[in-house]
Amino acid sequence: MNAQQNLSIKFLKQAYRLNELIESNLVELQKFKDLSTHITANISKEAVQGGMNSDKIGSIVVRIVELQNTIDDEIDSYVDIEKDIRNAINEVQNRNEQLLLRLKYLEFLSLEKIAGRMGYSTKQVNRIHIEALNHIKIPKDVPKCP
Repeated sequence: MNAQQNLSIKFLKQAYRLNELIESNLVELQKFKDLSTHITANISKEAVQGGMNSDKIGSIVVRIVELQNTIDDEIDSYVDIEKDIRNAINEVQNRNEQLLLRLKYLEFLSLEKIAGRMGYSTKQVNRIHIEALNHIKIPKDVPKCP
């Protein structure tokens, strides 16, 4: 891979990485929600027995709200990054390259699945992918890829 191809991959993979982060946070959020339900049931028993610990619920609620805010911010970033990636892909003139880039970097399909979907061999898809990476123009106003 040459430097242009490496930069293109780094740019295009931003959406995938952020999507994975969001998915991970959603799993964590669901765990907190499940935990809050469990704590509520236990507190209801404690209230009947005469002792109630509302700090547990408050702590979980704060975590849920903070995590939900983080997820909202990440979704906003994802939408912006996906738009930049989509625009860069739309600039590619070759329709096969454009389709391959969309399937790989917006739908997150493997090259093997893309080959089946496009009706090409994996070797042909690899060749098209490398060529397509050479045609990606990374926008100048996009922040540096991590």
